[in-house]
Amino acid sequence: MIFIVSDLHLGKDISSDQDSLTQLAACLESTRPDHLIFLGDVFDAFIDTGKQPPSVVEEWASRIKPLLSGGCRVTYLMGNHDRWHRGYIEQLTGNAPIRRSMLLDWAGQHIQLEHGDFGPSHNGSTSFGRWLSDLPVMHRLYTSVLPFGGAGALAAAISRRFSSFEPNPAAVKALRNYAGRVVVAHDLDGVIMGHCHQPGLFHLSTFKEGAWYLNSGDWYEHRSFILLEDNHQAQLCGWHDGAKVILDSLSV
Repeated sequence: MIFIVSDLHLGKDISSDQDSLTQLAACLESTRPDHLIFLGDVFDAFIDTGKQPPSVVEEWASRIKPLLSGGCRVTYLMGNHDRWHRGYIEQLTGNAPIRRSMLLDWAGQHIQLEHGDFGPSHNGSTSFGRWLSDLPVMHRLYTSVLPFGGAGALAAAISRRFSSFEPNPAAVKALRNYAGRVVVAHDLDGVIMGHCHQPGLFHLSTFKEGAWYLNSGDWYEHRSFILLEDNHQAQLCGWHDGAKVILDSLSV
């Protein structure tokens, strides 16, 4: 079984971090996946400087280590909030985090997974800014100019100022259309993303017959996630009152 979750945004509201991680651990204990995929924005503003990570990062790691010891594979994709912490995550999981996308073969289906922040179209300055900020040299420059925790503090302040989790139908539609273009361009069966904080299952037959798109929503507010079962069923789920709730499902 493959467990896919995105948008935990740990560190955004420190008063809720402990509950978020406790519930995630309980959900993972209940489902017992063979492969756990974090689909971006696990942290809200973690900048890996190579030194002692913030306490919420260490707390998250303490929940992941037993899974790794038990043989569960952990894959980490980076989103727009967590693009600058390759070293710590790679050391923990044994695999380098993925910034853009990954391909997954499941139940005879060829699927692309990505956070989704590359999906909606952006103006030239935004696209250039994203490209520039993804460069390793920018990470080194940023942490050099703002040492002693200043880099993380600035990132957190920017996140609080400009991030909004309010429902955005335009963003949901833009990601759905992007998923349709992706299945056609790469001859895929499905696409899985997060980013827009709205869980959903969409059929993409207008783009390609039988194609589909799943959005994991977010763990931060909806406690939603995706299970790719061994019985060829994809489940969009929520975790409420200590139990899994199936929101939608797809048999392939």
